[in-house]
Amino acid sequence: MVCPDDVVIMYFLRDGGKRENSHDWQPVTTGSPGQRSAAMLSFVLHHGTEPLVLDQPEDDLDTAWISQLIVPEIRKSRWRRQVIVITHNANIPVNADAERVIVLENNGTSIRVKTSMEPDPTGSLQEVEHSGPIEVTRVRRDIQDILEGGTEAFMSRERRYNNELNTYRAALRG
Repeated sequence: MVCPDDVVIMYFLRDGGKRENSHDWQPVTTGSPGQRSAAMLSFVLHHGTEPLVLDQPEDDLDTAWISQLIVPEIRKSRWRRQVIVITHNANIPVNADAERVIVLENNGTSIRVKTSMEPDPTGSLQEVEHSGPIEVTRVRRDIQDILEGGTEAFMSRERRYNNELNTYRAALRG
């Protein structure tokens, strides 16, 4: 009995290439680590309906690839399947509109859901998990502190980018 080997050869379109030009496509195996990661992530996110767990999909990818390729694919994919992403990049939960962010912390011997003591409606303190959508203040603060480098770093970037945004907004107004 002869059994053929299964082989899948994936190609990706080179930067600036045209879809209709076969010479603009190259095998994934010849790409950089970032190109290989982007191609595989795009494929995995685009196909299938089964739950998907992605552990640090931002590895080997620059922020542009994450914002332009990975985030939109996660947003589309989540309507067909459950997508769980473990990440250190704020663009993924924020721009992909994560329905639930679970903040984890290392307590020296294990990893657990981060908690804090907060007053309940009666004024008694209760332990509260840091999880929920980014509209939850403690979750948003954790994203700023852990993923953005802290509120001061976030504000510093905002001030620097604000000059560029003001110029952009003025150009749009006419």
